[in-house]
Amino acid sequence: MKPLFFLHFFLHFFLHFFLLFFFHFFLLFFLLFFLHFFLLLLLRLPLHGLGGGEAKLAAAVELVVELILLEQLIAPFLQSVLAPVLSPKGRARDGLGCCQTGRVHLRQVLPSRGGERRGKEADSGLLRHVGRGPLAEKGTQTPALVGELVSALNRMFPPADAEPWDRTGLLVGDPSAKIEGVACALDPTVSAVREAAQLGANVLVTHHPAFLDAPDEFMPLSARACVPGSVVFEAARLGVALANWHTALDVSAPAQSMLPGMLRLKPSAVLEPLARDESLGYGQICAIDASEGLTLGDLSARCMAVFGRPPRVWGAMDTSLSTVCTWTGGAGDAASECVKRGIDVLVCGEVKYHAALEASQQGLCIIELGHDVSELPFARILAESCARVGVAREKITLLDQNDAWQHSETRRV
Repeated sequence: MKPLFFLHFFLHFFLHFFLLFFFHFFLLFFLLFFLHFFLLLLLRLPLHGLGGGEAKLAAAVELVVELILLEQLIAPFLQSVLAPVLSPKGRARDGLGCCQTGRVHLRQVLPSRGGERRGKEADSGLLRHVGRGPLAEKGTQTPALVGELVSALNRMFPPADAEPWDRTGLLVGDPSAKIEGVACALDPTVSAVREAAQLGANVLVTHHPAFLDAPDEFMPLSARACVPGSVVFEAARLGVALANWHTALDVSAPAQSMLPGMLRLKPSAVLEPLARDESLGYGQICAIDASEGLTLGDLSARCMAVFGRPPRVWGAMDTSLSTVCTWTGGAGDAASECVKRGIDVLVCGEVKYHAALEASQQGLCIIELGHDVSELPFARILAESCARVGVAREKITLLDQNDAWQHSETRRV
């Protein structure tokens, strides 16, 4: 029995390992070697004695052949052989085929007059995040302290522009603490605080504040405490400063071009301008060129393509549009103001049902994106603003809060 067992084992080992691996490996190796050798030989033979120009051409052709062999034959083979080593199981891959290591790349998000930037200029607009370690100590940054960053962002988004009931700037943290990293998000949740700390960021910059009314208690989330108090508790425990720019950002210059730019619209006026500056405020009125022939269905499809979420639409899809008003977040009284101004459609984050009902009976169409969907781009603006005031781009991260809502129409049953 033992000789038969060892014979059986040897045959299986020999057939599976040697024939399947070594045979294919050496076959491919010698095939590529001789193919490479004879191709180069054929290229070189008729070109002896040629002048400088022909010699350069021959060298160029030779180089092209070598590159083709390397890219089309050798590289795919090595990639297939080494794939289990280079990309272990359990590690996701990004769209470029690279293993994801928690790094997020963002293009410049503030609209530019020249359209999408390319080349080195586009590369310089990339934001990425890093954790603790050598990269976290790389280079110098200005501002260096949490308080300096807050002051710089306050100059970009003045607290005086915010609503009286709102909170702006630093809510939790030590202004004199050194900045190790900055994470940007829409909402300051417990999970966002923990993720920021795991990535080596000791500052979490958000659009929404951690609280409006001060919490009555500060306990872990597991203790069934109120959520705002739990966020503050977790931030203090992990040493993560919390800062936000809410309505001060809503009325800022970057906000005026955010939604219109994403939807390929041109803002011409502000629906509810600030007293100090009529170019700033809430709601962006955009005029539509008649030659474009834009309908409500076209604009809603554009919203779907941009945000990847189906909006709720109130109105006939074939309605022709000449004016559009964009409004991030809760629309408040925007619907009634749009009716007064004769605007065709309001594109907003969310609107109260009875306000939409009343406005629709007066001819206003409404596209409701979702509060968070309309304001998620604010996190990118905050990230870019941190970079503009001097924080090193490799120390900035954008937290993904894009999947708060689940959509049944995207699931198969």
